[in-house]
Amino acid sequence: MKQTLQPARLWSRILVGFLVASFTLAAYAGITRLGSRIVDVVVDIQPTPTGSFLIEGSDIKKRLDAGVSGALIGQPIDKLELSELEDFVREDPFVAEANIYTGFDGILNVRIIQREPILRIHHRTGNDYYLGPNGEILPLSKHDNVRVPVMTGDVPSFKEAIADTATLEVFVLAKALQEDELFSALIEQIDYRRGEYVLVPKLGTSDVTLGDLSDLENKLYKYKAYMQGVVPEMGWDAYNNIDLRYGDQVIGTANAKRRTRA
Repeated sequence: MKQTLQPARLWSRILVGFLVASFTLAAYAGITRLGSRIVDVVVDIQPTPTGSFLIEGSDIKKRLDAGVSGALIGQPIDKLELSELEDFVREDPFVAEANIYTGFDGILNVRIIQREPILRIHHRTGNDYYLGPNGEILPLSKHDNVRVPVMTGDVPSFKEAIADTATLEVFVLAKALQEDELFSALIEQIDYRRGEYVLVPKLGTSDVTLGDLSDLENKLYKYKAYMQGVVPEMGWDAYNNIDLRYGDQVIGTANAKRRTRA
């Protein structure tokens, strides 16, 4: 009479067979990988939160081929130092993070997270540049633009900005505006002249004089109180200028044209 395996013994044999097959496949894949070479480089670039692409896959490929390893197509996979390649790619001003990995198909995969600027600085010579999310000085991109506030006035050139402490000062202001939902949507320009900052909103006629950046948190608090308390009642164009420089006061200069029409 034919005997049948007990369920426990049956599952035990299935498990052993599965482990043997997995080990064999892993060993084969490892051997295959050691003997394989790069056949292609695939770059995946994540758009910035605002949908911009400041760098393209072709830029990354050119940069990788210009590295210490040379052109990557045809290189043995096991000879590549992927961490070094990642560090090299991160030196690009528009790359915030790079993750490089290979598969058994000989494809080198490169995933890029872009560094998104928070301010565009307009120099009188027309040579603009960006301020990055951690205060980095970034060139303009040849591929795309980012919609961020523009700084005008007494600003350093690109070369001067790299070692200019004033640039670090405006970073504090730009970061504060970016991190506030209202201000990030409202402010389109920062004008800096003779040591004082003026904010220019997208709506209305009221420029906002901050003065220097001392007590910045309180000044922005006062401006937000003005926006929430005065604007709904009197409108966006009630004043030509809102001055936040003096203590707990908000001083408004009335719009002469609006007063005449009234």
